Amino acid sequence: MASRAIEEPVINEKVEKSRARSGSDELGVSALHGSSFSQLLDHTVRLTAEGMQSEFCKVMDHIPTKRCFLVRAGVGWGRTSLV
Repeated sequence: MASRAIEEPVINEKVEKSRARSGSDELGVSALHGSSFSQLLDHTVRLTAEGMQSEFCKVMDHIPTKRCFLVRAGVGWGRTSLV
């Protein structure tokens, strides 16, 4: 019984690493197929949200001259709430 308790976290960790690897592989294939930068960012936020098991994710670009951030891609928010 004790060995089963030890094996489960190891198996879960291997599954998570495998998912992360397949996500990065998927992203790499998209890049090689000529996806635009915007499409790659959209794909990245979707894969990141899935990998983190999160409903929300976004990529923001810091604009220091305007002292703000610009949302480049996002998932989980409505279109208007990404501003």
